Amino acid sequence: MRLVEELESLLEVGPHDSTFRYQFSTVMREMRDEWGRSPEEIRDEIGEADCDHPFLTAIVGLSRWVENETYRDGAELAVTKLEEGFEIADEESWEPLAATVLEEWLQLLVQLQHDDALEATIEEAIAFLRRTDELAIGPAFDILDLVVEHPEAIPATVIDDLLAFLEEQADEAREERDYDTCRKYWRHILEVNRVTDQSVERAKDGIIESYHEQLAFLQGGQHAVRASVAHEAVKECVEWVDEATRAEWEQEHRKANRASIDQMGEFSYQPPDEEIEELDNALESIIDQFEELKEERHTGFAIKWLVNRDILVPDSEPVDRGPGVSFRELVQSRTITSSGGSYSQDESGGDWSDLYLVAVQHSHKVLQDLIYRLVNRGLIHEGDFFILFNRRNTLRADTIAFLSDFVIAFFENRGAAATHIGMAQLEAVIRSQMEEYGKSTLRLDPDTGELHPRSMTGLLGQLEGDVAESWMTYMRYRYTDLSGQNVRNKIAHGHLRYRQAQWGMGCILLFDMLRSFLELERAYT
Repeated sequence: MRLVEELESLLEVGPHDSTFRYQFSTVMREMRDEWGRSPEEIRDEIGEADCDHPFLTAIVGLSRWVENETYRDGAELAVTKLEEGFEIADEESWEPLAATVLEEWLQLLVQLQHDDALEATIEEAIAFLRRTDELAIGPAFDILDLVVEHPEAIPATVIDDLLAFLEEQADEAREERDYDTCRKYWRHILEVNRVTDQSVERAKDGIIESYHEQLAFLQGGQHAVRASVAHEAVKECVEWVDEATRAEWEQEHRKANRASIDQMGEFSYQPPDEEIEELDNALESIIDQFEELKEERHTGFAIKWLVNRDILVPDSEPVDRGPGVSFRELVQSRTITSSGGSYSQDESGGDWSDLYLVAVQHSHKVLQDLIYRLVNRGLIHEGDFFILFNRRNTLRADTIAFLSDFVIAFFENRGAAATHIGMAQLEAVIRSQMEEYGKSTLRLDPDTGELHPRSMTGLLGQLEGDVAESWMTYMRYRYTDLSGQNVRNKIAHGHLRYRQAQWGMGCILLFDMLRSFLELERAYT
């Protein structure tokens, strides 16, 4: 079992060469969200490993509680072992793991309605966040989300300290121009102030100001991300701002959308404001469906539904629809919205038609705008992708570790790191799947007779005729063809410009990985 193997690695060499935190988080989310392996399957796998440790015993206890509401050997055991596990991780300075264990401990206390223990643990959580300077954004917000969701359990003596901590973090994120994170902190401040009957105006002003600053920072580039930010500003702050500010943001949204369309090169049709609004409505409809599926089933199902939509892969032979085409039709058939990191290309030569270039950039624009809105509204989290990748038993442990780093970098808006890790792992993901399905991933050197790994071009060549033509065409254009975008070789040989390695590039890589799972499953199962 990978969970046990990674625990043994953690105990032997420390956290730097272990993905135990991601494995632990994945197992917990599988049980709580009821997707993936069943509690019994998880318990049996741990039992077969014959390894005793508080981290594993906590999982076993929780599995019994989730499965049958067993208390003494279930919930009570899990609470005790989670507390022990937190103390171990905290003493060893394994901060991310300590945060994950603390989150699970808090969740279980909330569920059990152990009010006194919950209050004490929340106080411990706030103290932990205070003393942990290098904790990643994801684990920190996992804890804060739980704390703020249960304000009645926050000890009165630490409310002021909590608010001061949140504001310090918001200011720090703002100085680093991480405006999305800045707003998350201000939203927590707003919620705490609201339930404790304190003024919320300062928190509202913080959110509004972060939108203003982000839009100013994005002037002159990343037009589609600017359009998404302006759209979200109106949606979140419409009841807080005056008419002039709302009109300014709406105008900014239209201008940025037009600029992103102009950036696509040969595109003869300039949509009026009504059709841009229709486009937004179509995207909001997709988000509404995503949210419904998330609530009815689980987040993983909703993500797979989104990845399965044809809008993410352009037609291999797009048709020029000409003036009068509805943008709603474009969205529903294959295309549209936020191009934060998909850099503008003028490479209309080679074997690629101008229409295909536009279709690819439209599909990227759709994907990035959808994902930006889903992330901004808290509908998807990094943990959802940990589960999706961890469930792929064919992926090597090193690949899982790199993918975990990639997802974290993406959610922390570290575009350069996400781009370079993600590009290498896209190729690794495709290679692992091909090996699973018995496809050749090696080539014979005719001079030496030695076997060598195929290049990405060679890997795609082995899939031709089996996978969907539209996906094959897209992957070649995007990653390997010299007359296309050729992103893989540009990154590998240092030809990618730094400004191109933005959030949107990571977004595209993430969903191209997920799409590769889907396409190969369709072809070979």
